[in-house]
Formats: sequence, C-alpha cells, structure tokens
Amino acid sequence: MFARVAALIDDLFRGHVHVLLDRAHARVLWVRHHLKTRKDTQKKTQ
Repeated sequence: MFARVAALIDDLFRGHVHVLLDRAHARVLWVRHHLKTRKDTQKKTQ
C-alpha cells in the first residue's frame, strides 16, 4: 500500500517537474522570439 502511494507521488512529482520544464522552455523560446522581432523592427526604423 505505502509503496503504491510512494510510486504515485513519484509519478506526480516527475510529471509536475516535466510540465514546469516545458513551460520554462516555452517561455524562453517566446522571449527569444520577442527580442528577435524587436531587434528586427529597430533595424527597419533606423
């Protein structure tokens, strides 16, 4: 019984970490894209 609960918690924790990493990665990609587009628009205005 305890082992099953521990395994379930482990799965939830791993899944949660995976989701957090995915979100962080998506945010980094978005920020990078945003900065790149801003640089491009600055080049056009100059």
